[in-house]
Amino acid sequence: MKYILIVDDIQENRYLLDALLKGNGYGTIVAQDGAEALEMARREQPDLVVSDILMPVMDGYDLCREWKRDPSLKEIPFIFYTATYTEPEDCEFALSLGAERFVLKPQEPEKLISIITEVLQQPAGITTRRDDAVDELKTDDEYLREHSKALFRKLEKKMTDVQRLNRDLAVEISERKRLEEKVAETEERFYEILDAAPMAMVFMDMDGGILHVNKAFIRLFGYRLEELPDVDTWLSIAYPDSPIRKSMEQFWEEAPNVEVFKSSNVPQVEARVRCKNGSLKNVSVLEGLINDTHLSMYCDLTEQSALVSQLIQAQKMEAIGYFAGGLTHDFNNVLMTISGYGELLQETLPSEGDSREFVEEIINATGRGKRLARRICSFGRKQEIDEKPVGLDHIVMEAEDMLRRLVRKGIELKTDLLSEDTMIMADINQIEQILMNLVKNASDAIEGEGAIAIGTQKVMAGDEETGIRNAIADRPQILLTVTDTGCGMDDETQKNIFEPFFTSKEKERGTGLGLSVVRHIVKLHRGYITVDSVPEKGTKFSIYFPAL
Repeated sequence: MKYILIVDDIQENRYLLDALLKGNGYGTIVAQDGAEALEMARREQPDLVVSDILMPVMDGYDLCREWKRDPSLKEIPFIFYTATYTEPEDCEFALSLGAERFVLKPQEPEKLISIITEVLQQPAGITTRRDDAVDELKTDDEYLREHSKALFRKLEKKMTDVQRLNRDLAVEISERKRLEEKVAETEERFYEILDAAPMAMVFMDMDGGILHVNKAFIRLFGYRLEELPDVDTWLSIAYPDSPIRKSMEQFWEEAPNVEVFKSSNVPQVEARVRCKNGSLKNVSVLEGLINDTHLSMYCDLTEQSALVSQLIQAQKMEAIGYFAGGLTHDFNNVLMTISGYGELLQETLPSEGDSREFVEEIINATGRGKRLARRICSFGRKQEIDEKPVGLDHIVMEAEDMLRRLVRKGIELKTDLLSEDTMIMADINQIEQILMNLVKNASDAIEGEGAIAIGTQKVMAGDEETGIRNAIADRPQILLTVTDTGCGMDDETQKNIFEPFFTSKEKERGTGLGLSVVRHIVKLHRGYITVDSVPEKGTKFSIYFPAL
């Protein structure tokens, strides 16, 4: 078996040439540079050398010169196999050193094997040099001069190549920088568009890691990106109830089957999401996939749900209005009968005595019943109110006896009236309705003994001590207050007390319509109502009417 010494500083080149030679029946010896090759060859002589030129420690030229000057090695054929020294002068210099062949990389495998076989078969000392080439450079000066020329040519060529590569690299760097700036600009605009979108959006990778949340998401739910490391954390926060969370997890897992912008029928579900502040939001949830990014979108339905509830409530109130109209007609017929027989009975009684007073109370009660019927009809069907100049303190004094009958024993009803300059434009019957509702509620709020106080006073808009709000016009106001020492209300109850059908009483004790009627009447009189209440200490209602 013929052994060939491979000399090359590049591992891939050594590996390929080693595999090629072994595949064609040759043995191989491998060295990384000229110095190592010389040492190995002097220990175990090969049948041929295949060497690169440009190598560290000792290059191919120095190796060939030392090889041909060594008596034990000079008869062994030497082939240069290079891709760097490719000028005619390089080939001539190499052959002048005694090399048998100068072969340029790359060569077809069959061609290279053919050259190696041919060199091995030819008699020793025969080369491919031109006939006029120098047989041997016997002096070091000549060798160094030619070697330096070869190196200079290569260095010059390398410098030219480096300059060209630097120019190409500068162009490439400039283009890459331009593309990077374009990508950064596009990404910035993309996130600006996302933040301007009205829908809350979450972008996640396919492993569930959260990549981005837009500003609408932060506004809607209160959570920022750093608070949501992954989808499991988000789902556990948003849906604390296990059954709902499991259904939303399944919805999330099925989302990769939906390409958001390629489907005209994207599935969606409605759910209640818990926000960072603890409140609940009604939202519509859409899940889908954009390329390899999972997208969750949330549309806030809270306001829409409230509007639907208000619409339902308005329809209820409309139905009550129509019902009240028919009921009022029948109620008036009953009251007319009672009033008529009461008046007939009154004519048969003496002018003085308890019996006549009792009948007068019956007649007065029927009058109040008629006025109540008109108020119900006015509230339900938005009829015009019968306004006229009247003193607010006078209305309170006239209704005081009736109001005392509304409070339980053990509860003191007090009045603190201005008694002058309390003129307003008002419907007396409706103001009495306000007093009846507020006093009755105050009585129900007191357990055991307590007190209810009704007061009137004249105040000026902007007076901080009176608590007049900015919503009231800049003009004098007549203030009506109803204060009790009852159980009071918490903040949540105070927010809802004027809503129709809202009540904190037992079902048998209230319908939830009283305070909504009060607010309705106050608005009809261009007034303003406030409530201040402290649990276990009591409640104060303040109603402002424009002074006449």
